[in-house]
Amino acid sequence: MARDNQRKCECGMPERWVVDPHFPVEFDREMNEYHLVHKGARAVMRYCFWCGGRLPASKRGAFFTTPKKSEMAEVRSLLKGAKSHEDVVGVLGPPDKTVDLGGSSRKPNGEILCRWRQQLLYSTRWKTLVLHVPVVIDGRFEYSIHGHYLGKNKPRKRSPVSRRAAKSRRRI
Repeated sequence: MARDNQRKCECGMPERWVVDPHFPVEFDREMNEYHLVHKGARAVMRYCFWCGGRLPASKRGAFFTTPKKSEMAEVRSLLKGAKSHEDVVGVLGPPDKTVDLGGSSRKPNGEILCRWRQQLLYSTRWKTLVLHVPVVIDGRFEYSIHGHYLGKNKPRKRSPVSRRAAKSRRRI
């Protein structure tokens, strides 16, 4: 069912959860998103847990550049033979930033694909994209392409580009 045809949440419970200190729910006004928060982790809520209605549409996409196809093609070309994060460093040099943040990637059914302990970020080489390279614990190699953050309170006008073009992922 298309998002526009889905019933909106009108029960008022998400607003109550945000102000109740016993509920792990926050509202991000800038992004127009409700988040479920636990031990520092945040998950965007798309639907109300109480009534099942859809929550307001996120404005997140308006705060990031849309990666240019030519820049995404350049990344794919440069990393075509890469089999590890060490190969990426060999091709691109040291990352602009290394984030010591673990995480995991999952299939839609919840099965864990891989776990990582760090992210290598390449953000200055390209104008419209940031390359994320997780240092994967089990040795698998993957990377993802994201748009540059435009800054607080500087949304861009939403282009008709699909979400898939805005975020591309490759696994080997």
